[in-house]
Amino acid sequence: MNAAGIKTYLYSIGKNKLLGDLRKKTKITFQGKFNDDDLIVDDDDFEVEKIEKYDKVKEVISSMGDPCKRILELFYFNKLSTDEIAELMGCLLYTSPSPRDS
Repeated sequence: MNAAGIKTYLYSIGKNKLLGDLRKKTKITFQGKFNDDDLIVDDDDFEVEKIEKYDKVKEVISSMGDPCKRILELFYFNKLSTDEIAELMGCLLYTSPSPRDS
């Protein structure tokens, strides 16, 4: 092994040793107590929140004009790809020309 390889090896050992010591010093532990009720997650709360977000998105989209409204509905609610949306709306998808086309 050459001198540069030995220096790199020793540097790596020192760095990893310092990082390990730092991890030990900064270890965070939970000192409090919690009840069994704290561990229970109510799925109904998540469902209600999901429905509220969905309703809000629907409200915002419904206030938009076409074609933006139609594109967003097709993409997010009907799960269509951009190619399918372009075809439905009678649009062509263009890509930037490659250097060969110049």
